[in-house]
Amino acid sequence: MNLFIEKMRKDLKENEAILAKSKDIKKYLNTLEGSGVEILILKKKIYLIMDGRYIEDAKQRYYNNKNIYILKNDKKTNIEIIKEICKNDKINKLKVEYNAYKIKEYMNLEKLKLELENFDEEFKKIRMIKTKNEIEIIMEACEITDKVFENVINNIKIGMTEREISALVQYYSIKFGASKMSFDPVISSGKRTAYPHARPSDKKIEKNDFIMLDFGIEYRGYQSDMTRMIFIGKPNKKIEEIYNIVLNAQLEAIKNIKIGEKCKNIDKISRDIIKKFGYGDYFVHGLGHGIGINNGDEYPKLNKESEMILQEGMIMSCEPGIYLPNIGGIRIEDDVCIINGKAVSLNKTTKKIIVLENKDEI
Repeated sequence: MNLFIEKMRKDLKENEAILAKSKDIKKYLNTLEGSGVEILILKKKIYLIMDGRYIEDAKQRYYNNKNIYILKNDKKTNIEIIKEICKNDKINKLKVEYNAYKIKEYMNLEKLKLELENFDEEFKKIRMIKTKNEIEIIMEACEITDKVFENVINNIKIGMTEREISALVQYYSIKFGASKMSFDPVISSGKRTAYPHARPSDKKIEKNDFIMLDFGIEYRGYQSDMTRMIFIGKPNKKIEEIYNIVLNAQLEAIKNIKIGEKCKNIDKISRDIIKKFGYGDYFVHGLGHGIGINNGDEYPKLNKESEMILQEGMIMSCEPGIYLPNIGGIRIEDDVCIINGKAVSLNKTTKKIIVLENKDEI
């Protein structure tokens, strides 16, 4: 917790405090994640404000930390406690995690008569540069993801449903050390692969089918995200052509992910390759997103508009795709980290066309 707190306090002044409430930030700080916990971070102190459900856990976890104060809100409201702290510690500016507060809660914060500042963007920026330890954890998560994929494809059979494949993904994820999935797995087959975020259905896997597996795990608080295609028998020429275009677009993008590059330029490199082959209208999402504690809400964003500059220690997905209605779609995705200035793919699962031959029917 101390390392991340110091990152958040780096530019914090003596008369300022940070107020956080979301599960994501609590997870990032490795503190209690319960809904009844708020965190008030000052330059040299931390206050954990909570109801009785969390008190004993907090006392045991922080009993030897003299800079963390645990406050129970049984006699006063959180707002009253925050007001008292700010008065005693001469705080006149509060940096607030706006998205974590409902309108009514925010209106109560306004009654404190302090200067309020939206700190949502700062939270994301603080999280986007990963420490060595964070990178190592995400690498381990990617190793588990690779292992899960290998075991799942070894158990796929003709006649199995997409839901059953999803169940295999989730089973092996937990078996190999994940605490949970990063998101609901995207498992689709045949024409349904044209839906970029298709959820598993009762559709059965058929001979000469192709399957999209997009999933990630959560491990020690951090997440992974990988997409691979599987073919039951040799793919037809059209799908093989699309696969190779997407693979080329991904490899070229990864080659250019490095310190100092604009995110939108990386997206353009990949998008231009797909456009060159006439499929530009069928690449319908951004190239990638940040990887960390919350798959859908991390920086950097690799898309057409992003002016963000890539830096050492950033981790992001790289996932170009082509989705043809009534034919099918192809997406290939890796988690990529900038290490020593250049991109390193953290997923080691092959990106060559994976053909499962002679799969028995269930």
